[in-house]
Amino acid sequence: MAAKLDGGAYLTSFVDAVLDKLSSILEDDSVLDSVLELLERLQNSLYDAGPVLDDAEQKQFTDKRVKKWLVDLQDALYFADDLLDELSTKAAIAATQGDSGNSSSWSRLVDSYIDDSGVNVIKKIVGKLQSLVERKAKLGLEKSAKLDTSWRIPSTSLVVSSDIFGRDKEKREIIKLLLDDSE
Repeated sequence: MAAKLDGGAYLTSFVDAVLDKLSSILEDDSVLDSVLELLERLQNSLYDAGPVLDDAEQKQFTDKRVKKWLVDLQDALYFADDLLDELSTKAAIAATQGDSGNSSSWSRLVDSYIDDSGVNVIKKIVGKLQSLVERKAKLGLEKSAKLDTSWRIPSTSLVVSSDIFGRDKEKREIIKLLLDDSE
């Protein structure tokens, strides 16, 4: 799993994707207050982790503790993403079973999920992410501005030319076939 982290800033986009899913759920007014508070804590943890990801992804190559932090964060994000997918799927199923216009379907969904000890799953995910956010300071991770690499010269030494060499005869024959109106 750690190999996935090498050379990529994909965790930043993954955090953004999870935040998008989370914000669509938080926009629903029928989410229960107890779950709403947990989901808001999840959202705040993601907002706190996001700005240090660039710094962490730079430092992971020299500091094994930072690499471990990124792997743990990735695992927690997968769990959060799975949870949000499950909530969204259950809400879509509830909506297609006759309550498509009723906002209380979310409320019933959350009630049934809580009855099935889902709140413990949410608490566990939120606790893990909050723990990771607290560890970022101990690792010396700081907010970093996005690196602008647009000024860099391309690393290739290949000079691309638009001229085609050595196929003049074939080129003329193809052009002649394309322009020939006799057929």
